[in-house]
Amino acid sequence: MTISLGYDFEYYDMRGILTGNATVQRCLLEVKSTSQDGTNAFEMTTNEWETAIRCHAGSEKAVYVIIRVIRTASKPKIMDILVDPVQLHLDGFLDYSSRDLLVAVGKARRTG
Repeated sequence: MTISLGYDFEYYDMRGILTGNATVQRCLLEVKSTSQDGTNAFEMTTNEWETAIRCHAGSEKAVYVIIRVIRTASKPKIMDILVDPVQLHLDGFLDYSSRDLLVAVGKARRTG
């Protein structure tokens, strides 16, 4: 059985250029790619989301960053750099379905 780290790369953002914050230099990067235009939701594993939660809570001492790459088969382009997706969810900019953990970028729909 392979144990997943919950991210693809570890990067040290010494000057805070990627995240806009130099106080936490360690970044855990998760790359999500598609050959399509990137308008659909994307999948995350539970382990990836839990790693993002640990980063947000400060127990991981890192910033979790999702980098979305679109049109990988033709003209690859970075579509989004989502710094601290847990905070983006709390702010209403990311929504997810806990059953499949499909993440949608944009204004979250509030129910109830």
